[in-house]
Amino acid sequence: MATSPFIRPICWSLERCADKQHTGEFMASELNKVIQAVENVVGKGSVCAVVTDNASNRRKSWELLMAKIPSLTYMFGMEFMSDVFKKAVLVTKFVRKRAALLYRFRALQRKYFGTRQRRRALMIPVSTRWYSSTNCISRVVRNEDVLRELFSNHEFLARYGDAAAKLNRVESILADSMFWVNARAVMRLVNPIIQALGALEKDGCCLSMVYEYFRGLKTHISSRWNTLKRESMLAAFLLDPTKSTDDFEGDDLDNAVDACVDLATRVGLPSNVSPNAVHRAVMAFIRVKKSWTAEDHEKTARDTPLDWWLVKVNKFPLLHALATRVLSIPTSSAASERSWSVHSFIRTKRRNRLKPDRVEKLAYLYSN
Repeated sequence: MATSPFIRPICWSLERCADKQHTGEFMASELNKVIQAVENVVGKGSVCAVVTDNASNRRKSWELLMAKIPSLTYMFGMEFMSDVFKKAVLVTKFVRKRAALLYRFRALQRKYFGTRQRRRALMIPVSTRWYSSTNCISRVVRNEDVLRELFSNHEFLARYGDAAAKLNRVESILADSMFWVNARAVMRLVNPIIQALGALEKDGCCLSMVYEYFRGLKTHISSRWNTLKRESMLAAFLLDPTKSTDDFEGDDLDNAVDACVDLATRVGLPSNVSPNAVHRAVMAFIRVKKSWTAEDHEKTARDTPLDWWLVKVNKFPLLHALATRVLSIPTSSAASERSWSVHSFIRTKRRNRLKPDRVEKLAYLYSN
């Protein structure tokens, strides 16, 4: 998917991987093909960032692409969390809504866990119970071995031929190693919050525990933020005219200035412009922002950041290209995630005989 702040996301190309292994090298090669195709049409250097999830093969592909195209910025999103939840619900409902399958599932649980299998029962989420969503995912993860053995009995599963599409979907989920990796990542992220909320909801909980638990949550979130915080985020926040430099925490303002210089250098500076010149331009922009009155801030907020920079090209010529570049980076890979929803909308159980080529054409037409 190709995105830009001024146009709706474009479904640029669809690629079937078939039996190819999703290694970092393969992902980097495929991404590079798309980048080259886009730049052949739009112009050299027009692709400013690649946004993916944070799976290990994606991180490897970033390293390889970084070596090949230093001007690119790499970001990752967390959309896999909702994808994991949807898949966990699908697996749970398929098992729980079929009595014979549920009986076999519980029998296998007794084989693996003994009398404690009730604590690992699959749970369908309820909208009015916040913990049921995370329990749905955690119970699927805890029963990974049980589910794999249950769905390996193809002779028994043949009785569910009337639900072939759903069965195939569940089998593909269980066979997908990335689903299990992402599901465990989700649980690592949300478990501290779940544990704190669960403890504070107990009848015997003392009010003094609120401070203790939320201090622990703050520490946990801070450690995650240090991992998520990237130079492109700092540069974008600094170059956004609607954001105040007083909102930076700690040394982030100094780091944002350095990030602007580093990004400008990576993208490529004209031969007559040095990194020190970019640094001076950034400091001049900061002085201008700090001199604005409340009325100036209100006037600036009327326009989007990109529109503001569009008319300030002569005032900040060294920063215009950099600001346009970082402020054009999407905040997530949601556009790509929606592509999967489009595919599932087109290829339903009533239209499960569509060939892959036809599905790709219909998805392309629907998206564009």
